[in-house]
Amino acid sequence: KINILLSVSIAISNKAPLLENADMALKHIKTDYKKSLIMFDPNLNLVGKIQENIETIQLVDDAIKHDRVVAYFQPILNLTTNKVEKYEALVRIIKPDGSILPPLEFLPIIEDTTLYYKITKIMILETLKMAHAHPAYRFSINLLMQDITNNKLMDMLFEKLEHRETNNI
Repeated sequence: KINILLSVSIAISNKAPLLENADMALKHIKTDYKKSLIMFDPNLNLVGKIQENIETIQLVDDAIKHDRVVAYFQPILNLTTNKVEKYEALVRIIKPDGSILPPLEFLPIIEDTTLYYKITKIMILETLKMAHAHPAYRFSINLLMQDITNNKLMDMLFEKLEHRETNNI
């Protein structure tokens, strides 16, 4: 006996263009697992959200091209000894105006794009550089399952770790 759990999401639109609006509404409802039915409503501002996502993707792509993806190293403090145990690498994007874009404002948007792989690669390389420059400290980086199962990314990581004694990091 096999149990299969099924969920159904339905989106309806009575505003033209019908299919495009229903598709936007369907993608929107899939972010809220409590709902399974939605009627397209222009007040949801789905077109505006899509435009914002496109702008964020362009901003991240531009940041990658212009070396504005930076690793912030946050100290992790042992509360018993009051000493820094290690540093955690946290990604940030520097916008062209100099302001900082935190990860919650771009990672969920780029997660299913090739930009996500590029950001993860940059973070790994920056963390390895910092670890090489400061061997007395420990560093950690957050990886998702999709990072760990990405053969290209893991091959690059293990190659860098195998050659860490060189200045090639």
